[in-house]
Amino acid sequence: MTAIVGYTDGATMVVGADSLSTSGCEAIVLPDPKVWRAGDVLMGAAGSLRALQVARYGLCAPSARSGDVVPMEGLYRWANDYRNMLHTLRTPVDGKDDPALYVLIGWRGAFYEVQGSGGIVSFPGAIGATGCGGPEARAAIWALIQPLPSAYVVGFAPRLLVQRGLEAAAAFNTHVRGPFHYVEMAL
Repeated sequence: MTAIVGYTDGATMVVGADSLSTSGCEAIVLPDPKVWRAGDVLMGAAGSLRALQVARYGLCAPSARSGDVVPMEGLYRWANDYRNMLHTLRTPVDGKDDPALYVLIGWRGAFYEVQGSGGIVSFPGAIGATGCGGPEARAAIWALIQPLPSAYVVGFAPRLLVQRGLEAAAAFNTHVRGPFHYVEMAL
């Protein structure tokens, strides 16, 4: 299982992930990161390792075309191609038709989750997260960025916020473990 979390301050986007893979009672720390940068897109995948490999190595990153009416049309095309490739490769998980994989995408200053079914969730605000440790990581970042009395205000860089979110997920979720990996880009 995994924690993938992203944060943007409007100038920089960062996506980070843990390194743990679980299968039944077995826990393996993966040497390869679950997050990567593809052009102007930051991506991270949680769930089935095979489906993660399809997302990372089998497809080009989402991109916009000049005729797109809505900026997210490129994301819709990618989600459809991803879903079709999973079905072509017959990548079911636990006997289910839909693989247990979620891809967090940081694109154009926003975060989206593409589900194995092809569904797309658009995260409101500056934080996006997926995976079993995603809620803990997202809540930790949210708590850190809330306004405090001026005597307590301390600025946090986006990467530090993502790191603290992953650390919180690891502290409260047994399926999340470091080392953590990060990708980032300026907007």
